[in-house]
Amino acid sequence: MQNIIHTKNPERGFTLIELLVVIAIIGILSSIILVSLNTARGKGQDGAVKGDLATIRTQAALDYSGNNNSYGTTMTTIATGASSYSWSGKAGDPSVALMSATPSDTTTVDGTVGRALANTYTNAKGHVVKYAITSGVFWVAAQLSNGTYWCVDSTGYGGTIAAVPALTSTCK
Repeated sequence: MQNIIHTKNPERGFTLIELLVVIAIIGILSSIILVSLNTARGKGQDGAVKGDLATIRTQAALDYSGNNNSYGTTMTTIATGASSYSWSGKAGDPSVALMSATPSDTTTVDGTVGRALANTYTNAKGHVVKYAITSGVFWVAAQLSNGTYWCVDSTGYGGTIAAVPALTSTCK
């Protein structure tokens, strides 16, 4: 009789150490990607704030020319927090009305300003939007992701400022 020796070929696979190294590498790469996504999200929100404030500046200029060269006679205070956005003007003037976060009027200048202001509030860091309006000047500033403010005003200025201006001044 012949002796037949059967040997099993050991199956090749990954060791526990190799699997742990791969898992660690995947974890490191995913954390880097998540940090990059948060930075991109902040930049996207900052871009939205800048665009919405540019819309407000343009629409305010239209209101100004259609309102006997006045932004309104109501002086508003610098506001922050949940009720920090509104747009006010001359009492009884239908072209400049108090705006809310969800304006129902979407066809007039006020509807455009209201939507832009609500979007700005949503995208601003900490929902900080500050503003001041008098009959001759206005400014609106929203906090960006880096803590500075993007400010637009009645002079046509739009740019970054470190702190909000005084009530009766402009951004610069």
